[in-house]
Amino acid sequence: SKRIDLGDGSDLQIYHDGSNSYVKDAGTGELRLEADAGGVRIQRANGHTGLNYNVGGAVDLYYDNTKMLSTESRGAIIQKSGSANLIIGSTNAGGANLFLDGASDGDAGGGDYCGVRGTSSGHLTLFADNPSQNGIIYFQTGAATDRWAMNADGHFLPNNNNAYDIGSNNLRVRNIYTNDLNLSNEGSS
Repeated sequence: SKRIDLGDGSDLQIYHDGSNSYVKDAGTGELRLEADAGGVRIQRANGHTGLNYNVGGAVDLYYDNTKMLSTESRGAIIQKSGSANLIIGSTNAGGANLFLDGASDGDAGGGDYCGVRGTSSGHLTLFADNPSQNGIIYFQTGAATDRWAMNADGHFLPNNNNAYDIGSNNLRVRNIYTNDLNLSNEGSS
């Protein structure tokens, strides 16, 4: 039942309350753990790591002593043996969103971001927005080459004229339902 108090107003406290042990900042500044070399590791007495900060490098998060998420110079990596999953879930039917902001502020605010949304009905939505309200959704393959686009007016357009097919000789679309049909076979037999 003893406590170590440091600072003029017991700013740093180290104690055990009979059930749990605490290292506590009691209201002034931040609680900081610093290491000049070797990093900072939080682990259980059995050696199972939960968090590892490599000085000047990655911060790694572990589950059951298996590294699951790491920070690195490009961002973050989820990597493990077997299926690697990132789950974004709502607990009150509010839907789930993954916002992507390539603008200079990177805040996924304003009107200069895009994303993927899972609705409470289980529908998937891709969306694009920008200040001019002319966001486009591009579909790319092979060396990030634009193939198709959904423009801001909702039109689905190929990136190049007379370059891409819908279906093939062996894999055909069953039916096409349309109010009007404009065809051109100029130069073909």
